[in-house]
Amino acid sequence: MIAAPASGGTRMQEGAPAPQELAKSFRKVADAMLDAEAEAPNSTLMDRLLSGARSIVRVRKAGHAADDASLEAIIGRMEAAVKDGRLAEVLANAKKLPPKAALAGEDWVKKVEARQAVEQAMAEVEAQLKASLGGPQPALQSAPKAAAPEGKR
Repeated sequence: MIAAPASGGTRMQEGAPAPQELAKSFRKVADAMLDAEAEAPNSTLMDRLLSGARSIVRVRKAGHAADDASLEAIIGRMEAAVKDGRLAEVLANAKKLPPKAALAGEDWVKKVEARQAVEQAMAEVEAQLKASLGGPQPALQSAPKAAAPEGKR
């Protein structure tokens, strides 16, 4: 029997979202993370209005250098990884997010963690099942032993 992850909480009742759902919902989360980091703490009403207008049209660079640690690069790598189903990579990049962006994407990242836990548990179950169905593994045949010299038999 496999224990549910401790961080599951209400996620156990909701279920873990499918990888396609995570990929589909990422754009909105990415925009929220970018907006969270762009908003100045002492922004005026005009600043917030301009920020809202900028959020209507988004232009993001498609490729980033591996050593690029900018928020846009981190989000770009997260997006590519989630589209390819590489959830461990998504979570590794999420740990590199600045605080405001991390807070904006926190709920989505928890969903990725839930999906990752499900996939990991399924892999463990599959490995246990294969091991139990396979029974004892046959011993590898070693090379035939050389005959003992004539005087030593």
